[in-house]
Amino acid sequence: MYIKHGAPMFSQRDMWSLDETLKPILCSALKKFRESCEHKQGVPLSVLPELPKGYVGHYTDEQLEEGHRKFLEILDKMIYAFDGTQEPQMESYGFDFNWIDLGEGRVTIECTNEDERERYNRDMKVWQEKCLEGRLLFAEHFESLWI
Repeated sequence: MYIKHGAPMFSQRDMWSLDETLKPILCSALKKFRESCEHKQGVPLSVLPELPKGYVGHYTDEQLEEGHRKFLEILDKMIYAFDGTQEPQMESYGFDFNWIDLGEGRVTIECTNEDERERYNRDMKVWQEKCLEGRLLFAEHFESLWI
């Protein structure tokens, strides 16, 4: 990717794995956005508490504070979803795979520690679910990403 006339230009190579190209861009932008929102008082309506139908007026300080806190939590979940450093790394778990030659061109794979492999699989599933949650929140609150 390169910048031309202020707009990013993507190469064909960037398209090979567009998700991997966009994740660090989105993560960096969301981190900077969250930092900018930390002490701002504006709160998107999408996170303010539901009020009675026909309510006209102002939100209380408590409602605005709660909405601000909730929006920061939502931003944290979005950041997590695009932050590749959070993904469990198989190398950090105490297992490996061995290839066993059965002869006649046949091979099988044996795991060296099934308990560790299961722990990795559980951690990976939790990570994937949290990433999905953050990406869905990104879509839901996309038009609230303003300061």
